Amino acid sequence: MDLAKRVAGHLKKNGAIAYNHRDYCGTGLFFQGGQYMHTFVDDGHPVVYRAQEKGWAFHDVYKFIGWLAEQSDYSLSMYDNPGVFNNQTITRKRLEDALSKETM
Repeated sequence: MDLAKRVAGHLKKNGAIAYNHRDYCGTGLFFQGGQYMHTFVDDGHPVVYRAQEKGWAFHDVYKFIGWLAEQSDYSLSMYDNPGVFNNQTITRKRLEDALSKETM
């Protein structure tokens, strides 16, 4: 829960935890347009309609925090999508790395 709260704060302040390069960039977490999202990333930008389609878009920070706190590397790995399974997906390590860079 503590990690999820810190991630929500980071997203509100910085906008994203996502790779930014050409073409498919895996998955990322975003705060954009007043909503928190977990979604696919293309050319460094969130694929917003996919977040909404999958139920990964949250206007309420507490719902986002609760959802994120229940996730694992496996549940965020896109295990149900063989084309992107474990390909640049969000992991606990990526979250911790993003947060540690914020404090440097």
